[in-house]
Amino acid sequence: MLTGAVMITAVGAFAQKNLDLAITVTSPTATTFNHGDARIVKFNIMNNGPSAITPTDTIYYRLIYSGANTTAVSFLQGFNIASGATQAIDLGNVGTWQNTTNADRLDTFCVRIIPQTSVNSNGRAATVTYKDTVTSNNTFCYFLTVKKQGAVGIFELNDNATKETLKIYPNPATNEVKFDVMLEKPETVTAIVRDITGRKVMEQDFGKVQSGALLSLQLNIAPLNAGMYIVEVMTGDKKAVGRVMKQD
Repeated sequence: MLTGAVMITAVGAFAQKNLDLAITVTSPTATTFNHGDARIVKFNIMNNGPSAITPTDTIYYRLIYSGANTTAVSFLQGFNIASGATQAIDLGNVGTWQNTTNADRLDTFCVRIIPQTSVNSNGRAATVTYKDTVTSNNTFCYFLTVKKQGAVGIFELNDNATKETLKIYPNPATNEVKFDVMLEKPETVTAIVRDITGRKVMEQDFGKVQSGALLSLQLNIAPLNAGMYIVEVMTGDKKAVGRVMKQD
């Protein structure tokens, strides 16, 4: 798969074949993110038109965030997408969700297919090899919340509050992640990992953890499939919750 960034301009050209490209986003799927969480972007391109996409055709797209600058137009190339077929696109980690304000923020995240006739690359109009005859399905958007930036690096279990925010690192991760705890008294610490539907997929008991010092505990997520997970760490009457993106 070839990718790159280009510029947009208005040009005219003759389309060689008719397509109807549609897009659906498959990641992110969560509706709430912490400041600093990874942006993992995946989407599907469906070819609903009568003609096929071939490796010499170039599909242009743009990522759009209401809470950040819109990205430049980028391209995909090297695919065979037959009429009626779907191509999965995995961009991986494209940055982090950011919110440095003093309040949680409602954002819109979109992926948009850009017509070939609107693209200019290095001062020259892009080669037009197809015309997308239906544009109403070229953009996929949904709403999400980015939590405000805060002091979430340490899980301090030393009062009667029922819930804290858990900072997990590294994030995303492949095999193991860590989180920090500081206990007022020795307590048994347990971590439960849930998928985005809330189903428990694993549990790890760290036994009795000593108090009075900042400790880093390690959680093995290697057996999990790639995706977003919710991690709950519990001790006594306290619970901390965070998210981690598992990568292959």
